[in-house]
Amino acid sequence: IYRMPKGQIVDTPLLQPAGKERRMSLQRASNISGRIHDPNGRPLAGGMVRLLSASYDVWGERSFDEVGKTRSDDRGEYRFYWLAPGNYALLAGSATPSPAVTPSDIGSVNENPQQFAEPAFYPSAQASPEAQTFELRPAADRTGMDFTLVSGRFHTVHGHVVDETSTHVPELVNFQLLTKNPLSGSS
Repeated sequence: IYRMPKGQIVDTPLLQPAGKERRMSLQRASNISGRIHDPNGRPLAGGMVRLLSASYDVWGERSFDEVGKTRSDDRGEYRFYWLAPGNYALLAGSATPSPAVTPSDIGSVNENPQQFAEPAFYPSAQASPEAQTFELRPAADRTGMDFTLVSGRFHTVHGHVVDETSTHVPELVNFQLLTKNPLSGSS
């Protein structure tokens, strides 16, 4: 049984007549590792790193599929292992700050849920069109895939909501802010 990057399993029985010998060679899996640093250059504990597989659609537009994710440890180090050869990209960022963080949301006592850094593609792109992909060969041990993230930008939204016909304040208003998806660039 062999597990492919997107989670599919290839299970091919090998039938061999009695007395015959069959030799097979298996490819060694590959690894990727690196560190995440916060905007001040310190190791970022609990930073999320996503491993992305790059592909192209029928119009030649590149897209990314998440094939794995992990968090950095207390030293800011992360590692992906048992990877199949292919073209990949990395996306890293810290947790979005939240005023209501529960203990289950935090992976380590060293994480700071109020610390926020913008997601970035390796080595330093902020959006998917500028993201660089890299080829991972069989038995490769890619180290030094490091990120230094930039501080998250906070914005204040304020204004007045009025009824378009009477300029009175409506009784019920639904207001929604949409975030940009770093993989697609859309909301």
